[in-house]
Amino acid sequence: MDAPVLTHRDLDPKNVLWRGPSPFLIDWEAAGYARPRRELLEVALYWADDGEGGLDGALCEALLSAYARHMPLRGDWTPVFAAGRANLMAWLAYSVRRASGQTSRDKDEVRLGAAEVRKTLGALHGYEARIETLKRLLR
Repeated sequence: MDAPVLTHRDLDPKNVLWRGPSPFLIDWEAAGYARPRRELLEVALYWADDGEGGLDGALCEALLSAYARHMPLRGDWTPVFAAGRANLMAWLAYSVRRASGQTSRDKDEVRLGAAEVRKTLGALHGYEARIETLKRLLR
């Protein structure tokens, strides 16, 4: 398994502002150490999302190709995919606690928790199909 590196840890499109061709990363509160392959998986799932629960193969291939110019992609990805599943399950558990009022009695917080439960269940449902796309591209 690759050694942890300091990384953003929440590099989805909402956390990148663009000034022409130059990206500016914002929202650094999740920054910390993560394994590069784990971070790559999250970035691929965010940035190559096809908007219909799958991955855009061309975008995903471009991302993996750019990454491979700097870091090797070979090796066993099984633990990386399992960690992705575990993170989704942990977020679901937290969202259920929010939705049930265990973390706060604030009505907006409870509504947000319920919305995150629905969103996370959808993400879990499509996770395996997106991972199959990644597995095929990594071969």
